[in-house]
Amino acid sequence: MTDTIKAPTPRTREMNWKNFSLRLIIALPLALFSIWIVITLYEPFTLIAGMIMDSCSGSVVYTLWEIWLRVLWAGVLLVSGLTPPLLIMLRRRWRWVLLSLVFGTGVSVTWYLLWFVIAAMSCE
Repeated sequence: MTDTIKAPTPRTREMNWKNFSLRLIIALPLALFSIWIVITLYEPFTLIAGMIMDSCSGSVVYTLWEIWLRVLWAGVLLVSGLTPPLLIMLRRRWRWVLLSLVFGTGVSVTWYLLWFVIAAMSCE
């Protein structure tokens, strides 16, 4: 008789290559589409928001515009656009992928609209 007890081993995620290739086929076009949307929306909307600077005098608004929209908003757009394909690749549940799409869109739109509030406050 032995004193060892066979403890159950935790299940590991086995790599299913067929499932991985299907997720890759879904994630790559979604990533390319997200990058295309970011490139398409970024420049015109930044220039529209930058037109507010014409009515303001002072370099504070120009510096804010450069930092807020040209640098930070580009990062927000890229992160929110590439998070869903990354979640697909990491085999997360589809509800998290959809939630990241909705949340990323909301954060991007809020970040852009917040520029108008900042510009109105600093353009007195």
